[in-house]
This record gives sequence, structure tokens and C-alpha cells, in this order.
Amino acid sequence: MKPARKVVLLPLGSFEQHGPHLRLTTDSDIVTAVARGVEALRPEKVLCLPTLWPGHSTHHAFFPGTLSVGQMPYMQLVIELCRSVVNMGGTKVFLLNGHGGNDVPVRAAMRELKSQSPRVRFVFASYWSLAAESIKRVRKSGPGGLGHACEMETSIMLHLCPDRLKMSLAKRDGPRHVDRYRKADMQ
Repeated sequence: MKPARKVVLLPLGSFEQHGPHLRLTTDSDIVTAVARGVEALRPEKVLCLPTLWPGHSTHHAFFPGTLSVGQMPYMQLVIELCRSVVNMGGTKVFLLNGHGGNDVPVRAAMRELKSQSPRVRFVFASYWSLAAESIKRVRKSGPGGLGHACEMETSIMLHLCPDRLKMSLAKRDGPRHVDRYRKADMQ
């Protein structure tokens, strides 16, 4: 392994409820599949690490089965993992996010990492942002239809592992409010 010559890809997931039809590992399953797919397409350029499955999910803590790491410890965990990559000689680190709740703590961790290791290139993005144009072309739902345990996550999980879903429990749902100042859709 020569991390200095590759982009070290760290997928970030979560372990939380995803409605009655999807598994607790949905975010981790999806981001792992995306990250491993990227590595398979470019094995000479990408080194995929195991998915960091604990996420910052305090907003789902009242649902049974959710395991969450607080914001500050999550930031520190991301920082320490990235420092480990840098200590092994990594110069390009890509944090690929699969859970919306990770966004704020990871962005804060990125600021610290970039100031501590200015010669290392740190990049952070969520898979749904990178795939926004493709998602826009295939989505069936209107505004509010892409969020949590939504059309997108359900469709991806049906593709990845259809036997792990309980589609008989799925229902059309989502935010019903109409407020131009409140983001109610991932896209």
C-alpha cells in the first residue's frame, strides 16, 4: 500500500432508523457500495478504507436501534482517522459522506485538518450531491421526496440488496410543508 500515490477514500455512514422498510445500516450500506465502486473503477488511483459506520445521528436518537456519536467526539474521530492516513504518507484524502447528520461535524473537522496539514488535500462531499444531475433525471417524486428513507435510498437499496428490505411496510411519505425558506429535499 502506497497511500501517497493514491486518493485515500473514507466512506462515512450511520447506524440509524430508516423507516419500517429499510435497515439500520442503510446509509453505511449505500456509501460503502459507492466507495467500493469508485475503487473498483480506479484501483490504481483509489484506496478505499472501511466505512466509518457510526455517525452523528442525535436527531434520530429517540428511535430504537439508532447508535449515535455526539458532534465533538465525531469531529475528533474524523480528525484522528485522517491524521492516521497522513502519518502513513497519505497526501490526498476524500471523505465520502452517506448521512446528512455528518455534514456539520465533518465540515468543522475539515477546517482543522486543512489548517494542521496544509500540504495534504482534504475533500468532502456527499454522494447525493455528486450524483445530483443523475438523480434529477430519474427521480419520480416532487420537492420533498428525497430525504430520509426516501425514494432515492429505497431505490438504491432495492438495487443493492432487495432481499434486505421490507417493501410491504414502505409507504409514500415525506415533508408536506410548503416553505420556500426551509430545505425539505436533498436536491
